[in-house]
Formats: sequence, structure tokens, C-alpha cells
Amino acid sequence: FNARGIAGLDWGSLTEPPTAGDEELLGSCEVLVGEPAVCTPLLHRCLKLRWFQSTFAGCNQLLEQPRRDFTATRLAGMFGPDMAEYSILHILALERR
Repeated sequence: FNARGIAGLDWGSLTEPPTAGDEELLGSCEVLVGEPAVCTPLLHRCLKLRWFQSTFAGCNQLLEQPRRDFTATRLAGMFGPDMAEYSILHILALERR
């Protein structure tokens, strides 16, 4: 676990497998960023959670848990232009062969 203060905020990351320090971090975190399938089982430990930022567009796993006292946002629509460019360039590369 590495934490550093930036503008009064503590930043940290969880380890695998979780340690006692991770439990303390989860208990005090207000913002959680990550994959919904990984983070959803941790939400009940995040007693002060105010915002969950999904790194995926889909957040269906969040619907399977009972908490509704935080804001959840997702990354939908963020990568459309990049994916379109990749697809077109891949098609061009295949056609050149």
C-alpha cells in the first residue's frame, strides 16, 4: 500500500491478497475507482464511500448489491473514436495483404 497526500487527499491502492492496511483504507475511502466485478464485493467495507468510478462502461454488478448511498459513474462513450480508428486501420492493414 502506497499512500501520498495531494491537496489534502490520501491516495492508496489495494494489494492482492488484501492486508490489514487495505481494510483500514477501505473503511476510510470516499472515492473508489476500479472494475465493477472486483469492487462490488468490497463496497460493504467502504463505510464512507461517496463516489464509485467504474473503469468499465457496464456496471451491472452494482445492481446486485443493496447499497444506494453513493454516486456511481461509468466510462461509457469515452473510447468510441479510438475504437473506430483502430477498427478502420486494422481493416486497412488486412486489405493491404
